[in-house]
Amino acid sequence: MSAVRLTPTRVSYGWWIVAALALTTTAGYGALAYAFAVFLVPMQADLHASRTALTVAPALSLLTSAAVAVPVGRWLDRSGGRRLMVLSSVLATGCLLAWSRVENVVALYAVFVGLGVAAAGVLYEAAFAVVVTWFHGQRRGTAILAITIVGGFASTIFLPLSGLLVEFYGWRQALVVLAVIYGAVTVPLHLVVRRPLALVGADEPGSGGTPSIASQSVTGSDARTDRASTDRASTERASTDRASTDRAGTERARTDRANADQDPADRRSAALRTAFGDPAYWLIAVSFVAQGIGTFVISVHVVAYLTELGHAPTTAATVAGLLGVLSVTGRVVTTAVSRRVRLTAVVAAIFVLQAMGTLLLPWVGDRLVGAIACVLAVGIGFGVGTIARPALVADRYGVAAYATLSGLLAAFLMVTKAAAPLGAAWLHAQSGTYTGVMMICTATSVLGAVGLVAVGRRPA
Repeated sequence: MSAVRLTPTRVSYGWWIVAALALTTTAGYGALAYAFAVFLVPMQADLHASRTALTVAPALSLLTSAAVAVPVGRWLDRSGGRRLMVLSSVLATGCLLAWSRVENVVALYAVFVGLGVAAAGVLYEAAFAVVVTWFHGQRRGTAILAITIVGGFASTIFLPLSGLLVEFYGWRQALVVLAVIYGAVTVPLHLVVRRPLALVGADEPGSGGTPSIASQSVTGSDARTDRASTDRASTERASTDRASTDRAGTERARTDRANADQDPADRRSAALRTAFGDPAYWLIAVSFVAQGIGTFVISVHVVAYLTELGHAPTTAATVAGLLGVLSVTGRVVTTAVSRRVRLTAVVAAIFVLQAMGTLLLPWVGDRLVGAIACVLAVGIGFGVGTIARPALVADRYGVAAYATLSGLLAAFLMVTKAAAPLGAAWLHAQSGTYTGVMMICTATSVLGAVGLVAVGRRPA
């Protein structure tokens, strides 16, 4: 794989990678994930299949992604992402074209297994694994935020776009157009991805202090810059707590430099042992899985639910597209507030807000204003988990085994993402309404909030 030496004159190349991955993940989530909600109803009529049977397809895709998540993480930890991402984007383009030609649910399932393999190599988890090796300190948090801000507009762009394409061309030709768009955007841009030749000091856990999106480790020339900016911020705030965090960050930077010469395999093994032996790692997994139930159910069923509540299909798709607007807002707010407030507390509060959205949707969602308000409340939770998980994992356990640890969490989430919409479809078929589904989503979002509060009380 091509590599670029990490030197002061070449560090800026990392931002080209960030820009490229911001665009590819936006196209990936839009075409490979969110668009399915728009195609669900027309496919149901054309393929003469039940909604539950069709919902199995994205579930199979997610289970496939879960099955390959850890191997993909190991590949990324050891070799970087360029070859993996190019191959995955080519595979995804082919699968979108094949999707447009399916004639029965069995063929649809086969296509979505292929999409699951491709998705594991092109979406957020893979992108974050690439960028965390290029950046340290505040730059790492900023790089992740930049990708997710752009990616947060995937639903805003692709749900209305898919709805219009289906309306004008039918769902099959709409998929062909999406395949062309996706391939044209992602294949060339994934060629931009490189891996630093020298991965400077994989940061180690145990520095103390409160995790925040901006409190990652620093090394080398980045360390000097980030320590200087942190010291200036500390002086302005004159905060004893912040000064303690700065001292911990400086101490961590010294540790990073001391560990830079260790064998990478040893660093990975040590990081894995630390994480797997820490109850907080598993509590993080439980918290985001619980909250993810509501997120994943809404992402698949929101268009159908809003249509059932009396909204026109195009209106339902447009309202659903607002999920992306608030997901971006949530990411920006979380990044800013977590500089002063514990990250776990910020995210827990947003999970409660998401719970309010799913709680009220059955009662006020038949009115446009009510539907928009509830979708926006749920949408803010869409974006927060995406940046909070990488921050918590990298801050507590370093980046030496980041992709593997993140891949395992992603596997748990993908299984949930596969099962939750299926369970929602089954419950809807049994009850004839989504009310019970929304109540379950409310309860699990609250559970996720409680879990993150518990994580925040455990020292890093």
